[in-house]
Amino acid sequence: MLIAANVETVTQYTFFDGIRDMLIISPVFVIGFAVLALFLAQIFNKDNKIPKIKTIALSFLLLYYIGIMFTRVVGIPTLTDCMRMLDKGIPLFNPHINLMLLDDGLGLTFILNIMLFIPLGILCPYISNTFKKAANTLLIGFCLSLAIEVSQLFTAYRVTDINDLIANTAGVMIGYLIFLILTKLKLAKPYNKMSGIDYTKYIPLFVIICGFVFGFSSNIGGFY
Repeated sequence: MLIAANVETVTQYTFFDGIRDMLIISPVFVIGFAVLALFLAQIFNKDNKIPKIKTIALSFLLLYYIGIMFTRVVGIPTLTDCMRMLDKGIPLFNPHINLMLLDDGLGLTFILNIMLFIPLGILCPYISNTFKKAANTLLIGFCLSLAIEVSQLFTAYRVTDINDLIANTAGVMIGYLIFLILTKLKLAKPYNKMSGIDYTKYIPLFVIICGFVFGFSSNIGGFY
């Protein structure tokens, strides 16, 4: 007689599964890409000399990167999180602030925060001639990092950390140096605006705003 045995199947969650899940952007960002496409159409109408295919590709890549950063890595507040906190009687403003410089040393977290912002320092100057100036790239990176740290004052379990701000800004500058090396080696050609208004300078800022708006909405209705 055959005896049926219950076999419990254990699914192992591998490192590569974690990487795959982290790279999947929240479905709500589909709307973000549509909004960005409409914005780019307006930019192209203002200046028909802007390289369209390259600008679209780089702008979409920037939004994809920002979307992953906001929803998978840094943990900005979301509408669902805020509603959950209110239901549990947790105040929305939770100031956990660390102002001690390098209190954990140059550890893995600090290095990862540097690496996190390297793509921003590469993409911005490729998208816009305005960000070929180091000061402008540094400024947008610093402001983005500052905005993230300030937003984390409204989360229950995140710490607003000055070391994150320093590491993120350093990452932007490393990315900018990589951009300079790539252009010197002629491995990629940035957009050069010779005169007049550089309308592409508005693209990185618009993408960041989209990131915050759709990141805030990212887990509404089960989106994540």
